[in-house]
Amino acid sequence: MKWCMDGLLLLFIGVSLFVGCYHSSSDLTPWSITEIESDSLEPAVGKYFSRNANFEVNKDSVNIENLPLKDAYITLYKGEHVVVADFITNPTYTIDSVWVKVALSHDVQGWLPERVLLQSFVPTDSVSQLIHQFSHLRIFYLLCVFTLFNLLLLYYLKRRNRLHLFFMKQANSVYPILFCVVAACSAVLYESIQLFAPDTWQFFYFNPTLSPFKVPLLLGFFIGSLWLLLILLIASIDDLFRQVDTLTAFFHLASMLACAIYSYLFFVFTTSYYIGFPLLIVFVALAISYLHKKEAYRYICGKCGCKMKRKGICQHCGTLNR
Repeated sequence: MKWCMDGLLLLFIGVSLFVGCYHSSSDLTPWSITEIESDSLEPAVGKYFSRNANFEVNKDSVNIENLPLKDAYITLYKGEHVVVADFITNPTYTIDSVWVKVALSHDVQGWLPERVLLQSFVPTDSVSQLIHQFSHLRIFYLLCVFTLFNLLLLYYLKRRNRLHLFFMKQANSVYPILFCVVAACSAVLYESIQLFAPDTWQFFYFNPTLSPFKVPLLLGFFIGSLWLLLILLIASIDDLFRQVDTLTAFFHLASMLACAIYSYLFFVFTTSYYIGFPLLIVFVALAISYLHKKEAYRYICGKCGCKMKRKGICQHCGTLNR
């Protein structure tokens, strides 16, 4: 069973690295847009959204021009929803050649440069909103919270003289390790998209989907890795809480999430310099080596419930288990 799991993991990593190192130009038109939507993209060559796309104002306020009136502006405020009504292109403009008409209502409509739309508006789709929040989230602060949580919990265990009990009750689960490995793979896949297929990610941002199918291959692997992370997280929670007490399980989960975030940040940074690919191979090799060398806890103490690798004297309470 373990060899089967290792084989599947190696296959997933190998295909991910292969796809990440080479990606041909993506044909985005057949992705998920209909013929009508494809026709609506013609006035805005190379853009990623079409007419009737819904956006939300993300800045405190945005001014749109009430053309053809000169120097007539309409102010939109944060949280207001608009719909893309039309496009216009003017090749004579070197900076803002594409203008977009947005409508707040039937009476409130105006024009603004497409560049301003991308900077000041966010698609209303929940997946796009999540991508936007995650991209602008200072994940460093989140990592600090997890680290502080672990340090405080270690201090609590030390004060309660339960620190040795935690190490004696290490959970015999492979899911936390696999979770960190898949998180590292997701980071490499994400940064590979940014490096080799940025248009794919931009189109995905404006046309999100949770399905790993009917999308470019590299993006499909990334979405699939996110679903795999969710599955491994649920498996880790179930496995840990069945094996150890609640406090120890919470500590394991917090440590797992902190390690996963560390791994994600590390591999995003290193992949941007193209050294994340060989480092990922080393990381996976170390994880597989650890899983093979890890001796299973086959027994539990009949008195204190501590996990034991073999029958005999319990290292925690000294009870002889035959």
